[in-house]
Amino acid sequence: MSDSSDSSEQTRFARIEDFAWKVYRVHTRSSAYVLGLYNWDGRRFAVLRGTSEGLGGRVDLRDSDPKIGGRSLFEVKPEEWVGKVLEVSTATTSPVRSVEEERDSSVITGVRAVVVPGGKAPAERMATPRAAEERRATPVEPPFPENFVHEMEIASYLIARANRHPELLVALAGEAELLERFKVALAGCLVSAKSLGQKLP
Repeated sequence: MSDSSDSSEQTRFARIEDFAWKVYRVHTRSSAYVLGLYNWDGRRFAVLRGTSEGLGGRVDLRDSDPKIGGRSLFEVKPEEWVGKVLEVSTATTSPVRSVEEERDSSVITGVRAVVVPGGKAPAERMATPRAAEERRATPVEPPFPENFVHEMEIASYLIARANRHPELLVALAGEAELLERFKVALAGCLVSAKSLGQKLP
């Protein structure tokens, strides 16, 4: 009779949201990245981490519209990434040389811990009302000062997304009021970014 304490005999339950993530190790000519792709219930999100001299040192970016060779990263199979340029938020890598599934459990867990924006997590939507209420009562915002870093990453992504949209400026050109609001908002971003940058150690 097997020992009931044997871990091989114990039943384990994975979070539903964990199955939404696919994590890869991506190599370019001189850099290696961890790329996490989240795809669940209509929500798509990418996390890119690594160290790259070409991209200015440590990379930790998030993007809901990542590209590979100019196409949506979610619509191209990993084996077809090789030879193509990867675009995630403000980063554009050199051509991909190899792709493999990440096997380091600690790395995978770190990627899966990222809070995906855009509504409740799948696990929460399937939970009982009481469990969902308990989750809502639990703060999900990172502690200070990480919360500001997280918000800055989101701001960087949003500006990069606007910059990459091929039809945005054409559409705004026909909407005078929206164009003026866009210019004012962009100017505010530039002034604040410059001021903040000058204060950095």
